[in-house]
Amino acid sequence: MGKFASHGTNSVTAQNEYHRALNAKYSGEIEIISGYHTAEESLLMAYLEPPDKNNRLSVWRIEEKQTDVNIALAIYRDVAQGEANVVVICSNDSDLIPAVKAIKADFPECIVGIVAPLHEPNGNPHRRGNTELEKLADWTRHYIRDEELAKSQLPDVVPTRKKASRKPQHW
Repeated sequence: MGKFASHGTNSVTAQNEYHRALNAKYSGEIEIISGYHTAEESLLMAYLEPPDKNNRLSVWRIEEKQTDVNIALAIYRDVAQGEANVVVICSNDSDLIPAVKAIKADFPECIVGIVAPLHEPNGNPHRRGNTELEKLADWTRHYIRDEELAKSQLPDVVPTRKKASRKPQHW
C-alpha cells in the first residue's frame, strides 16, 4: 500500500523497521497483530450541498481489513486463557465494543480500561470519545500527554540480531 502513503514505499519500510525494532527490544513480551489493506476503485458522491446522488466521482477506496477483529480476538483470548486480568485498550474504535462486551459478560472480574487517543497539539480533543466503549470500561482516559508520548518512544537506534533498526527521518 506504499503507493498511497504520504512517503510512498518509505512508509512501508519505516513500518517494517518499527516492527523489527519492537521485536528486538521486547522479544517475547509483545505480539504484533496485523490485518491487511485493500484498494479498489469506487464511485462515491461528490461533496456538494445539497448532496446529489447522481454526481459521482471515481476514487480509490482504501480499507484496512481484519486488524480490529484480530486485536479483539487476541484480547479476548488473553483474558480467557488467564494471561490477563486487566486490559488497557488504546483506541476509540467502536469495532472493539463486541470484544469488551464479551469480556465483561464472561469475565466480570477483568478490569478494562480505555485510553482514547484524542490528543491535538492545543490539548483539545478533535472528537469525543466513543461513549458506548466508555460505558463498558471500568475507567477511561481521554488524552495522552506530550511528555508521556516522548517517554514511550523507542530510541533512534535499536540493536537487533542483524543490522540495527533506525528511526526513519520522516518520523
